Amino acid sequence: MNKKEQHKEYTRKWWAANKEKQQKYRKAADLKKSYGITLENYTALLVSQSALCAICHKPETQLHHKTGLPYSLAVDHCHKTNKVRELLCSNCNRTLGMVNDNVELLEKMIKYVQKHNPGV
Repeated sequence: MNKKEQHKEYTRKWWAANKEKQQKYRKAADLKKSYGITLENYTALLVSQSALCAICHKPETQLHHKTGLPYSLAVDHCHKTNKVRELLCSNCNRTLGMVNDNVELLEKMIKYVQKHNPGV
């Protein structure tokens, strides 16, 4: 086995034995690439929000289909400026995405729900 193959085999074995570190490295790389923040920035947001969604103030409830564990809170950001806002649960993040942050549409939705659910 040449040096390149040895290194490749060593790396494969190391990653297999260090799944938790692998997940941390991938999360850190994803945060940096997608949002320009570090894992430490994400963790600081998470702590400042008490690990709760910035909108509904509940923990993430969506479970990962393989592990059965809750997903991490999503990084909400402005799609125009790419500026990070806060962390959201999957439901709130999807809802904002579906309405494209359209305040007028959200206000119409509120009025609609109030009209059909008196007392809400």
